Amino acid sequence: MPHPKIAIIGAGPAGLTLARLLQKSSIPSVIYEAEPSRLFRNQGGTLDLHPRVGQLALKEAGLLPQFQQHSRPEGEASKILKYDGKWGKKLLGVQEDEKKKGTYNLSFADGSIETGIDLLVGADGAWSKVRPLLTAEKPFYAGITAIELWANDVDKTNPWLGKYIGQGSLFMFDEGRAIMYQRQGSGAIRAYATVRQPENWAEECGIDWEAPDARDKLVKEYFDDCGEELKRVVLESKDLLIPRKCWMMSVGVSWKSRQGVTLLGDAAHLMTPFTGMGVNVAMADALDLARALIARKESVTAKLVSDVKNIAIAVEQYEKEMLVRAEENAKKTVHGLKGHFSATGKRSCSTSLTKAGSNALPNRVHRRVILRDYGKPIYKASSRAALLAALEGCIKGHESLRKAGFLYRDILINNLMMNKDEENPSWPSFLIDLDLRIKEARREASGARGKTGTRAFIAIGALLSE
Repeated sequence: MPHPKIAIIGAGPAGLTLARLLQKSSIPSVIYEAEPSRLFRNQGGTLDLHPRVGQLALKEAGLLPQFQQHSRPEGEASKILKYDGKWGKKLLGVQEDEKKKGTYNLSFADGSIETGIDLLVGADGAWSKVRPLLTAEKPFYAGITAIELWANDVDKTNPWLGKYIGQGSLFMFDEGRAIMYQRQGSGAIRAYATVRQPENWAEECGIDWEAPDARDKLVKEYFDDCGEELKRVVLESKDLLIPRKCWMMSVGVSWKSRQGVTLLGDAAHLMTPFTGMGVNVAMADALDLARALIARKESVTAKLVSDVKNIAIAVEQYEKEMLVRAEENAKKTVHGLKGHFSATGKRSCSTSLTKAGSNALPNRVHRRVILRDYGKPIYKASSRAALLAALEGCIKGHESLRKAGFLYRDILINNLMMNKDEENPSWPSFLIDLDLRIKEARREASGARGKTGTRAFIAIGALLSE
């Protein structure tokens, strides 16, 4: 009896992982990839594969030793995986077979057609051609545009830049903007100078991205108040520049399971990259779908029903778990997106301070400013939302203060002190009053090491580069 025909659309991490897992259990599949070859272009950024998610999928695929050997170079998965695949197969359309419901016929840009697909797996990314079979959900602009920058062979061509970035990553997060640098396995450096701007900003901002002065204009208009070294790394990443818009799908997107078709990874739950979970969730999808299909193949009861029924059972089981995991991680990603582009570069906390801020604060008035927005006094913050975000970040974001013993628990609203500015009284800034908590700590532990409110204030100021 012939095996069911499984078609995987897309040779990204999810599609490749699924194909390898199925191959290990002697379940044949074919990957159809739109690009003409593996080396056609750079395949995404550096991936952070988590031990319990992405690395677990590689372990079950029998590829963990290769991963550990090539743990930094990007794109190594496509070099070490073996699968039945076809390059240059850009999917144009999918039609359900009229004579055999639950199977599908595929039309490709090269004019070829594949018929009688028993399981169609859409692992074809953000703009999936398979997704419309299951849901009308489409990606929408996430409010962030990233300018991708490259500097090749920097250790030879630009030793300063290579040393400054080091062998890992560099990050700067601020209100409405961020800079992220990653060292690649080739020795090159890939960067993203990222801004929170409208969807058409890249086309309408007045910067010609192909012009030699594009980086200079970007820095002058959007990063001019940053440190000189930080600006220098943007200006000296001269080998490539590509504007990229960030897209996402709604949190909690779902659909009714349909015979013979399902989705993996970005095709199922597109997220922004600001928690590093996208590829891990995608590979977890592949692992769960493979496990479900393998379990049906090997179970005693599976032999009592048709392949079509077994596939339907496996897909429904997989989607039930996948959609829950996707929603949980999508929420975290939205949270991370907001936090990374807040005034403090921290993930936002609860909304309790926003609510409390609408009431009069029964606190003392001081003169000292400890929070800053764009390096300016906090009363000159760009918006009240920025001020509140900075305040929340200062209260709950500084783990180093906790580890140093200054913060023992979350600071209450009554432990804030307002700083009034005579020139602009509508923009108060804040101090955190730690004296009360310090006194409580001394009463709780006799002979405790002495601490003062002044020392804590200095620590906060140092963290904020004052």
